[in-house]
Amino acid sequence: MSDDDLEDLEKRANVAEGTFKAAFRGRTNNLEQFLLDGSERNVLSQLLRWAEEISPGFSGSESTSSITMSDREGCASYLRRLTSDPQSEEESAEWPFIKKIK
Repeated sequence: MSDDDLEDLEKRANVAEGTFKAAFRGRTNNLEQFLLDGSERNVLSQLLRWAEEISPGFSGSESTSSITMSDREGCASYLRRLTSDPQSEEESAEWPFIKKIK
């Protein structure tokens, strides 16, 4: 594997780690230890429960929801909330669960 390939893998791993931590922050004191200590089945079940709490309607498979806004300001405000990290360190972000906004 080339140095460029290793650098690319490291960057992708860092992005994945940041996304994962944003999605589940505030859920456990040590997310990495939680992932390492539990059985795959228990960890996956817990992650799916947390995802459902964070984003009601999340089923682990692709789902579609539609929201219509009556004004541009309301739409911009809602998009900012969906695509930003919350101010509280105990709150999880919604953006890791969003595949596409149009």
